[in-house]
Amino acid sequence: MDQAPPIQEQKSTVEGAIVVVAKCPLPGKSKTRLLPLLGEQGTVTLAKAMLCDVLATLVNYFPKTIKILYYAPGTKEGRKYMQQHIIQQELKITSDDIIHLLPVPQGTNLQQADLGYLLQNALGQAKQLLAPSRGGIVFLGMDSPELPLEEITKALQRTDDEATLCPSQDGGYGMLCVSQACPSKVFNDILWSHPLTAIAQMKAL
Repeated sequence: MDQAPPIQEQKSTVEGAIVVVAKCPLPGKSKTRLLPLLGEQGTVTLAKAMLCDVLATLVNYFPKTIKILYYAPGTKEGRKYMQQHIIQQELKITSDDIIHLLPVPQGTNLQQADLGYLLQNALGQAKQLLAPSRGGIVFLGMDSPELPLEEITKALQRTDDEATLCPSQDGGYGMLCVSQACPSKVFNDILWSHPLTAIAQMKAL
């Protein structure tokens, strides 16, 4: 009996850039709300696994898309951790061109007060890496266990200046795609970590 041909793993041919915003999974800094349940090492293990799952999925599914890991803290130690423990050790990636490491500006973090400024900065850096007329720019968080791959693909394929936003149940959003023409001011005056975050962002767009 002839064997069935192997199933070809689905991949997207879309171009563009995907920015994953993430904190280094460090003891006492990761998933702090779960510390009473998991302990420091448990929260680190969980945060590292979630970040690696997101990055591995993006690398596998979007081979032609620029992948950017926008990390905090934006220090030499932060870069070393992401490079050695996440990209090389966990994902087994040795090329610097597969995932681009971009630090958040020094003196800022991923807290509510700084988030709008950080996304503005990330948008500017993504535009510099992305050649004109090569798709949109997607923003994702590290807490995305079920990535909307088809939605990301459709969003990156758009040629107009409209944005695509996937709201989440808590009032925020899990994915945002904008065009290269999008001005950085769309992240001004957003109610971050609020039940109306997604609505405020849609109004700004």
